[in-house]
Amino acid sequence: MIISLQPLSEYLFYRRPDFVQTPSRGSSIMESDSSTLRTSGTSTRGIPERLSFEKILNHETCPPCTTLDFYYYLNHKVHCAETLQFFLWLRDYTHRYNRPGQDNSTQPLWTHALQEEAVHKFQREISSKKIPMSASVRAVLKGTDFADDAKGRSRGDSNLPPHTAATGQSGSTLVGAATATPWDIPGEKDASESGRESDVSKPQEERDAAIARAVYIKHGLHYPFFHPSFRRELETIVATYIGEDGRRQLNLSAQERFTVLCALQKTADPSAFFFISKNVEGSLRQQHHPNFIIDAICNGNRPRVIFARALGAALITIGIVLAIIFSLSSLPRRYRAISAVFWILGLATSIAAWKGMCVVLHGLHHRHVRPWEMFMANGDLGQNDPLKVSNTDRNDVTTEYWVERYRKRNIVRKVFDREVWVQEPALRQIQDWIFVQALVVSLLVGIVATCIWVFAIPIGRRF
Repeated sequence: MIISLQPLSEYLFYRRPDFVQTPSRGSSIMESDSSTLRTSGTSTRGIPERLSFEKILNHETCPPCTTLDFYYYLNHKVHCAETLQFFLWLRDYTHRYNRPGQDNSTQPLWTHALQEEAVHKFQREISSKKIPMSASVRAVLKGTDFADDAKGRSRGDSNLPPHTAATGQSGSTLVGAATATPWDIPGEKDASESGRESDVSKPQEERDAAIARAVYIKHGLHYPFFHPSFRRELETIVATYIGEDGRRQLNLSAQERFTVLCALQKTADPSAFFFISKNVEGSLRQQHHPNFIIDAICNGNRPRVIFARALGAALITIGIVLAIIFSLSSLPRRYRAISAVFWILGLATSIAAWKGMCVVLHGLHHRHVRPWEMFMANGDLGQNDPLKVSNTDRNDVTTEYWVERYRKRNIVRKVFDREVWVQEPALRQIQDWIFVQALVVSLLVGIVATCIWVFAIPIGRRF
């Protein structure tokens, strides 16, 4: 009978996916075809097919690798859950837009040629300084010769409002918007006052429409006539994800933001979001998805992993101390082999903890409950589905009261926190592979060290 060696090789040579650092982003959306953001042919080394990006988003996995677990990881650890929420919304929007019976004949596709035209327009606007600088850039340049109001100060018009003396009457509207809030657009006094004073009392749709209009005016663009069937939805998306002060503002460059606004001026077709969706999907697939799998492999919280590392180091130290005592004594050499037990256990525990696993929890196929899961089970969370496409609430972790409550928990309670069973079989298999590797390495090292200590070191006969 021939025994297949494939399972054995998977156990011995498995490697976790590498942690992916945040790639450096260029200012141009045309660079989205770079290798760091490719959405096809991505490396899936160390990630089983069952835990692929598609299966997680299609709700084909079990806890702790579900779509909601992915969202909580992005929201609470990476703080960029808006990428997943936008990606899910765009997928749902594309499906509804292409639904049979939907009249979209008047909506053209947003092509690469139109995108290049919008990029050239952006560059012309930048050269003429009609595109306002972001708040972060203004803060860095404040007080320097490159600040917005530097030209006005150099002409001795320091008593005038910023940009008034520098730009004149014709340019004050567009450039002066750089220092304004989304509602504070010169020439749009009514919209500004409504946004400041009575905007809170308006329905959310009306507030989003006012914000979307302000975003277009701020960028010197005409407000588009959206498709009637999707008008409110697209206004909400612009106000939520595209605008600089959106509740779930995407990490877009100024050029990307300008070109997508130009695209929505022309069409409501999902292709208007194609060039920014490539960046969003690329970051989800190639960065956040592998990092999420690495985080899911860790079955213990940070205090438990540190405790496991300390326990492994203590076992190795005990083995060394016993080996030294037996070597200095008059006991036979075979007693030194007792140290091998501590070395093997200590090394296995340390190697597993180095990869974020606690061998005790793994023996039970358990994992620690995440802090947000703990409070959600008590009914304190989960009232609103954060992945529902119609939900556009702000992703603000600091406002959730359980964050401070968990921070104040005793360190002993964190080490021995609540445990649940790991339901995802593919994740349990990965943890088995890592544990077997740790055990094999510790056995080899422990046996070699024991043989050296037993046979190479003479008896001390000190006592």
